[in-house]
Amino acid sequence: MKILHTGDWHIGKRLLRKDLYEDQVHVLDQIVDYIRNNSIDVVVIAGDLYDTTQPSKEAMQLVNETLRTINIELKKPIFIISGNHDSQSRLSYASDWFRAMDVYIHTTFDSAFTPISMGEVDFYLVPYFDVLESRYYFEDESIESHHDVYKKIVERIEENLDRTKKNIFVGHLFVRGGSESDSERTLFRGLNSEVSQSVFDSFDHTLLGHLHHPFAIDHPKISYSGSLVKYSFSEHQQPKGFRVLDLEQDKSTFIPFNLLRDLHVFEGTFEDVINGRVEELLNIETERDAFYQFVLEGLEGVPEPMSRIQNVYPNALELKRKSMNVSDVEHKTLGTLSSDHNVFEQFMENYLDDALQEEAKKVFNTYFKEGQNETD
Repeated sequence: MKILHTGDWHIGKRLLRKDLYEDQVHVLDQIVDYIRNNSIDVVVIAGDLYDTTQPSKEAMQLVNETLRTINIELKKPIFIISGNHDSQSRLSYASDWFRAMDVYIHTTFDSAFTPISMGEVDFYLVPYFDVLESRYYFEDESIESHHDVYKKIVERIEENLDRTKKNIFVGHLFVRGGSESDSERTLFRGLNSEVSQSVFDSFDHTLLGHLHHPFAIDHPKISYSGSLVKYSFSEHQQPKGFRVLDLEQDKSTFIPFNLLRDLHVFEGTFEDVINGRVEELLNIETERDAFYQFVLEGLEGVPEPMSRIQNVYPNALELKRKSMNVSDVEHKTLGTLSSDHNVFEQFMENYLDDALQEEAKKVFNTYFKEGQNETD
């Protein structure tokens, strides 16, 4: 059996207000093409299909069309769990009907303990659960962390685990030892969100979502698929793709995507950017349409640097000034997609290295509020 393992689609997500719809379509088409041209028996989506609990009509249409193609046209079973970004009620709508078409959507505790059997392989689809709802479900006040949550779930599964079969755990969580990205939402503030690897020792393979790096953990039986595209500048060096688990060979293979628009972080000088030397210095092919974050020196006295940079790199999304003071690694934000008020303060405090005087603040705030009232 060959399992295509994907997750963290985050359909509807934007990068600093930049629409990523076309980028997501581009890579989802690659998943569909791979399934069409290769021997895949089942598709696993390990949570976070959507980026919010109330996705747009466009986002829902893209997910539905992709699932329909995989299931109806290509006739592949699909196993889905809800992640911490998903709405459980939205995903579970008509799940009984979908099950008749071999689309299994698990969003509840009760569904987590009964496997989906495909021949000699049992799949346990375990949605994301937080600590508080787990305490309530298990009536156990001793549950204080995500480790406690999943330990309790696995103990319940192990009561009826058929060890003569291959057992696959599908989850959405932060396994201990994994590396995070800025775009991953904290699972539970104030409590330990990490789950020990040993919790999953009873399973032949554990297929996970949540961490966006496909190599977030180095373990022969536990793997992340990673996210569809790069969703924050902290992910600029991460590969993106999906995994194919071959149970006969007991091997998981990462299949990289060809991204529509890559994402890069460049540290250098303003002159490097204006003269178009960024790709040469990053040792990449010319990518004027890629997303960029620039951390630059040589901005003193340059009027509207972000506008000038965007004339060369239209998808420059963030500009930071590289400080020449105590440490060269100190960065100050100069240009982001922010409010007018924040842009003005950043300009005065960072660009001119001159804090706003109290009187100037009062004057600006007065006119800023008046301007807001006129447009409300």
